Amino acid sequence: MVILALDLPSLIFDVRAGISDIPGEYATDNQVHRALKLANAFVNKVRDQTIDEDDDFLKNCVIVLAIYYAYLGYTSLAERQLGTLPPTAAVRVKALRELAASFLQLISVVPLTEDLLIDSSSYRDTPGIAFGITNSVLTE
Repeated sequence: MVILALDLPSLIFDVRAGISDIPGEYATDNQVHRALKLANAFVNKVRDQTIDEDDDFLKNCVIVLAIYYAYLGYTSLAERQLGTLPPTAAVRVKALRELAASFLQLISVVPLTEDLLIDSSSYRDTPGIAFGITNSVLTE
């Protein structure tokens, strides 16, 4: 597998632009960098390896997924600290998830659910491999 080699710290500004409505104390550079690392790891696992790694679309896939992850982190933090979510948070989470899904579906070789998870139900009909351990008739 070819790992997508992106300079993640250089993408922090791009992610911050996508979550510009979040106050700075709720989305630090470290939190945004963590979202970028998670997004990059996910994209590397699901992407079609034949896509040129220098393709800007792959970089944009990582960015939009990191925006979604960073916003999810913000909603969790806001709920804990404020006791409630901002009124538009649910709408924004849904819109960001749909945007990320629209990007990922174009590069993914595995089926994804609408929640951006790998759709394991598509693997249920795949025949498995069975094996067992028995006593050997061979001597050591």
